[in-house]
Amino acid sequence: MDISEVTWELFEEKFREFYLSKEFMGRQLNKFNALKYYSCSVPEYEAHFMELLRYAPHLNIEKLRVNKFVYGLHFNIQAKPHTLHEAFQRGIIAKEEILNSGPSRLLKPLGLGAFSGNNVNHKNFQMGSVHNISSRVLG
Repeated sequence: MDISEVTWELFEEKFREFYLSKEFMGRQLNKFNALKYYSCSVPEYEAHFMELLRYAPHLNIEKLRVNKFVYGLHFNIQAKPHTLHEAFQRGIIAKEEILNSGPSRLLKPLGLGAFSGNNVNHKNFQMGSVHNISSRVLG
């Protein structure tokens, strides 16, 4: 194969096949699928989302990524975002509105996920290092 024929997508696919086991990829994909926002900050949720998104290559369309991100927030975002960056920004605004409206409007968790439970230590996630990369990835 001529190196000029190698696309980034093909490189990523071959890299994953060679360096990452199917079991590891499966565990990371399961973490991503279970990822939900609960009591952490929206930027922390976004950082974990972006960290685990790399293990979900099937979400290769922005609309699918946005839907997954918004679904995991568990609170209402008034206008439907079209990009992850918009979803992140609107998530922060929605969270602030909830906090400013008093405790009666806070939502309870709807199910199990990476952030469920009351004893979560947000500084010690088992998902590896956390970086807020949306500004680099999404511009």
